[in-house]
Amino acid sequence: MRLFIFSFLVAVVGTIAVNAQAQPEWQTFTSAGDKFTASFPCKPEVEAEPGDKDNAVFISCAFEGLVYQISVLDMPPKANASILRSFITGVEKGFGGKILYKKDFSAGTISGTDFAIESGTLVGEFRAFAIGRRIFTLNVAKQKAVTKKLEPETFYSSFKSTK
Repeated sequence: MRLFIFSFLVAVVGTIAVNAQAQPEWQTFTSAGDKFTASFPCKPEVEAEPGDKDNAVFISCAFEGLVYQISVLDMPPKANASILRSFITGVEKGFGGKILYKKDFSAGTISGTDFAIESGTLVGEFRAFAIGRRIFTLNVAKQKAVTKKLEPETFYSSFKSTK
């Protein structure tokens, strides 16, 4: 959990350069190992972080002051549905700050929770769900000073499980 929050903060805080004239060239990213495809507005970078208990993969890119990220976390072998709720609660507590909204979503065969958090100088929108024994989190975030609106729907709707 700490690794997820640290990776997210580094990505957002590290995004300073903004090209206001650029238009996104959405690129499809395919993860054969994690069995999904998703489109990013820029070329994503992949960072794998094997941990003591969990394996985590972070795929992210920054475009016009916004950070787009997918995290994939392996759940323990005997995990059940409550682990996703615990994960979301952990993200909320880890960021501190204010929950702007939290609601259930369903998109085809995938369902989970959408939520937004504002904390200090950061604001982010998240979509969290489980497929098999993996927790996926899609998020779009920015520093509050960035005037571009967070509009994660294109990013969210591009995600497809290839299982």
